[in-house]
Amino acid sequence: MKSTPLLALGFLATASVAFFVGRSTAPAVSNLAADQNDLDTALRNFGTHQRTATFLEMDPADADGAWGGLSGENASAPFAGLSDGALRNQLSQTMALPRGAAGRAETLNQLLQQMAQNDPKAALDFVSKIEGLRDQRNATNTVLESWARENPTAALEWYAANSADLTAVQRSDHIQSILRGYAETSPEGAIRYAQELGEGSATERRLKTSALETVFAQMISDGRVNQTFEALESLENDSMRSTLEVSIMRTWAEQEPSAAAAYLADLGENAPRNSHVALVRSWAEIDPDQAAAHVSVLGTDHPEFGRATATLIARWTNYDIGAPGEWLNSLPASPEVDRAVAIYSSRAAREDPEGAMSWASSIQNDRLRTNMMERVAGDWKEADPTAFDTYLNTSSFTEEQRERLTNASPGDERRGRRGRGW
Repeated sequence: MKSTPLLALGFLATASVAFFVGRSTAPAVSNLAADQNDLDTALRNFGTHQRTATFLEMDPADADGAWGGLSGENASAPFAGLSDGALRNQLSQTMALPRGAAGRAETLNQLLQQMAQNDPKAALDFVSKIEGLRDQRNATNTVLESWARENPTAALEWYAANSADLTAVQRSDHIQSILRGYAETSPEGAIRYAQELGEGSATERRLKTSALETVFAQMISDGRVNQTFEALESLENDSMRSTLEVSIMRTWAEQEPSAAAAYLADLGENAPRNSHVALVRSWAEIDPDQAAAHVSVLGTDHPEFGRATATLIARWTNYDIGAPGEWLNSLPASPEVDRAVAIYSSRAAREDPEGAMSWASSIQNDRLRTNMMERVAGDWKEADPTAFDTYLNTSSFTEEQRERLTNASPGDERRGRRGRGW
């Protein structure tokens, strides 16, 4: 084969929130900054600009109570010190902001999360007033997760009483949110509940699988790896167990890919189907070089080698073109790497269409090779017809091949068409 050669947005968003919710706060700002050199000092002490924007709008009495919630060990709960009345006031004012106001949805979720700890049903009542289905859905899930963290039994009772009128997607959303909060404080209880869900229909099996997947993901995130696998082994449904094992591997790989790889190595041929692909999918986003090393160790004879290679290249080329090409070039040409080469040639065509054409021509599958060469040709001809014509005139294609490349359409126009093979 031939080898070929975001924080500013957050500040602008929070500044926008400050404009909306802080227009009438000049006296409060003055008082709060009185003991500091300037307002910037006060803002730094509060933690984040977005939380401060809402904080600055409070009455002085409420602000005094919320100070502890915005700093120190409570920094992750910015409204922990607010009274019920202050929470309701802040919710009403935040909901009154334009729907497109930067930070509005996040602030709503933070306020609702705090309210749900003390009065979850009141929080759900506020949620019902939120405009926009997506915002309402996210807010509902936030409340249910917070509620389950504090009182999982009550949250599950609410779900049992209200789930009959929900769609399958809503039921899945709600139960996942509740079990995510439940698993944070009592993973054993969350697992027991999920294991007792029915399996009588395909819909029930999907719900149970997603519920267990959520619990296991939370447990992995909390470092309970051994406990997760013990719970997995207790499942009687072999198909569900295999699906969940791949899901666990993907989540584990996001945090400890080397440990996940070692686990699969110990399993050897007994590793669940697609587990290596799941591992590589997550690992490639963290350390593509190490993910590539793992794929290389698998070898071309491994049943997951081809898919793992394609998965790696698809993610790696989002960040780099040179290194993935060098790694692909180190592999022997084989049908197993055809999909990865096709992906690479498609991505490389944006920067080096001639090199991409060389890569596409190395694909062993006739139909895939033809399709990719015509795709690269069509895009290249549209972007730089002079360079494309020069390439054609200096290449040793047959007249039929030359004609097909000349007549190739750009990628968008070729969707759904397949080449005949040369």
